[in-house]
Amino acid sequence: MSKRLFGTASHLLKMLAITPFWLFIVLSFFVLPLSAFEAHVINVTATIDPGPKICDARSLGYWKNHEGCAWGEGESIWESAVQSLSTEFSGIFSAATGEQMCYDLWLTNCKGTSLQKKRCRARVHTLAVELNVVSGRLDLDALIAGADNGNSAFDHLGLTQNSTIRESLAAIEAIIANNNSTASQYTDAAYAAERIYEFYENECAEKPYCIYGFE
Repeated sequence: MSKRLFGTASHLLKMLAITPFWLFIVLSFFVLPLSAFEAHVINVTATIDPGPKICDARSLGYWKNHEGCAWGEGESIWESAVQSLSTEFSGIFSAATGEQMCYDLWLTNCKGTSLQKKRCRARVHTLAVELNVVSGRLDLDALIAGADNGNSAFDHLGLTQNSTIRESLAAIEAIIANNNSTASQYTDAAYAAERIYEFYENECAEKPYCIYGFE
């Protein structure tokens, strides 16, 4: 009986002596690698490149019949976004309702004198650009690049291929907001605005990505 008790006690002492060793082994194989893995994941996540922004514009023809508008009627779903964007410039759309935007996008609604019609057309094409911006299809910091095709309208507006869409909208809205602008100025504004979305819809070699510089 005493030998059995002695043997049992001896076995327990051996187990207690070995346990810390095996505990260390377990920690080494499972816990430490896990910590290293977590650190690696955190490091990778912090350095992820978001990638280039998309410039995949839609034409006036699209906007007048989509996203809330149809045949000059309806209510644009981008009302508040366009209002907010326009306040960054001359505010020509800052008070425009979604219903008014749909009405404006229908070019046949441009009526009145020749001067009024030209101003209206400039406003419509500018609205199309701003709708592309607020919907994520154009980036304000992208260059107008090939939209400037050498037409004198860009020179008159003080714009070049290296001008941003933001700078272009500022110049264009300033013309439209000025009641003393001439017919030729309205024509220039309309042409430049139309070229911006035309270029990024149909002509950009980097489509659907934006252009931010030239090599």
